[in-house]
Amino acid sequence: MRSGAVERHTAPFQAAPFQPAPFQAASLPAARFPTARLLAARLHKAVRCKLATQDQLTRDPRAACAQRAGRDQITGLILCLCRDTRGQRDPELALPRYPGEGPRDLSKPLEQVRVLIDARTAGQRLDLALAAILTWRSRSSIVRMIDKGMVRLEGRLVPSSRKVKLGDTVEVDVPQDPVPQPKADVNFELPILFEDEYMIAVDKPAGMAVHPSGRHLHGTLIHELHRRYRRPEEPEHDVVPRLLHRIDLETSGVVAVGLDEQFHQLVRKQFEDRLVQKAYLAVVHGRPANDQGRIDFGICPDKQSAVRLKLTTCDPGLGQSAITHYRVVRSSPRFSLVEVKPETGRTHQIRVHMAGIGCPLVGDKLYGADEQLFLQGIAGELTAAGREALVLDRHALHSHSLTFYHPRRDREVTIEAPLPREFAELVP
Repeated sequence: MRSGAVERHTAPFQAAPFQPAPFQAASLPAARFPTARLLAARLHKAVRCKLATQDQLTRDPRAACAQRAGRDQITGLILCLCRDTRGQRDPELALPRYPGEGPRDLSKPLEQVRVLIDARTAGQRLDLALAAILTWRSRSSIVRMIDKGMVRLEGRLVPSSRKVKLGDTVEVDVPQDPVPQPKADVNFELPILFEDEYMIAVDKPAGMAVHPSGRHLHGTLIHELHRRYRRPEEPEHDVVPRLLHRIDLETSGVVAVGLDEQFHQLVRKQFEDRLVQKAYLAVVHGRPANDQGRIDFGICPDKQSAVRLKLTTCDPGLGQSAITHYRVVRSSPRFSLVEVKPETGRTHQIRVHMAGIGCPLVGDKLYGADEQLFLQGIAGELTAAGREALVLDRHALHSHSLTFYHPRRDREVTIEAPLPREFAELVP
């Protein structure tokens, strides 16, 4: 077994290797409380020698230590003063930076995991060392497992404060995480594309906001998911859905939502590091000059527009850098179905870039031929002629697929949403 690592399957996701920042073991300087530290060490040694049975440690090793040490407040104060208070996890170690270093599925009941202590974690407290290696688990959950007798150092039950040495073997019985239980009485009508105990992905319809904002304070996607999963009256089954990403109001397609806090953190990190592969399908006016290509125009505010939020393309050195890859799937006399893969995630990036190459999205009021249609739509004064010019009552953009590393399943996952019927009718 590789030193300092957990036995796991090899992930198919190819990414740069994880290079964690060096972990700095922290402790109070010995010169600060020399007498207290010496006394505490002697007391701790004496307490360990007097521990009677393994059952006491299994129930609560720290409580057992306290009972055997007596009820002397001075002793407790000395131990408190000498406790390591600065040993915190390095932020770079809190989450795997790249999915290829993600953990295997550890949600199975009492799955035994063997960890070998290496130079990076040697000399640290047991709970700190495990928190640096088992990054998908919080330090508090690790302490709870140690207290319940689910962690053994060289085959022995020890308290969280025990220092580990180079080459030590730690065995961990990983408990099962609670599985979210959807409410039986909730009529959830959104198409579910993927669901397990850690996440759900749905095919969001056009016109539904993903979360409350502006004029859309009710009936959002997150509202529907809260109705499905929230159970405040049953804390053991209460699940808080957390958005992993967002798409626009008029954009349809895949939206992924985390049901587990640690899973959410791990996958959000992939989104932030641009490790998630996104593919969109768009119906555009006309046909691009090339059947596939790369658009690298910068994106900046359109100062000539009457709409404050409107953006436009500019030279790559100006504005925000943005890169979009596209491929023509098929065409009709008037329209083209285009697969679009944004390399960056700028506001309105796909719509701005496709308009910048002369192929605006069908139904796009803001970036189409006439922005007055946008102003009329906001005012509720869109005419029949305007609707005919738009062709669709929404911009023709669909979140077709997401590909990411599932840190609990230890494999790459691709989630796809089918092509909307109105898109297929425009480009048969």
